Amino acid sequence: MENKRQFPRFRIDEPAMYQRYQDAPAVGSVAADISLGGVKLNVNEFIALNTVLNVNLHLPGQVQVVPARAVVVWVRERPYRDDCWEIGLQLLGDSLTSSTIRDYINRRRFDVLK
Repeated sequence: MENKRQFPRFRIDEPAMYQRYQDAPAVGSVAADISLGGVKLNVNEFIALNTVLNVNLHLPGQVQVVPARAVVVWVRERPYRDDCWEIGLQLLGDSLTSSTIRDYINRRRFDVLK
């Protein structure tokens, strides 16, 4: 299968929180990888394509949480699990140009996932 990604991905395996809308309760998840353009989350509920989420990411080596807005661009049920999905998020607006994410990616540029 051809890799059509615009940016290289980097494994992070860090906690993340997401909200479906402003006043919704935050839900815990795990960020599995990140790029300049997006992030993959492991979640315990189905989230439909095109859903916009508010996400708080914990990046390795960072004390501060990185807030981001993102849209779900793909959903995949995790094999052998009834209650777990992987979702691909495309970063939106200011999240896409976040200096914190960009700095983290620049430090990791030699650890590209295959």
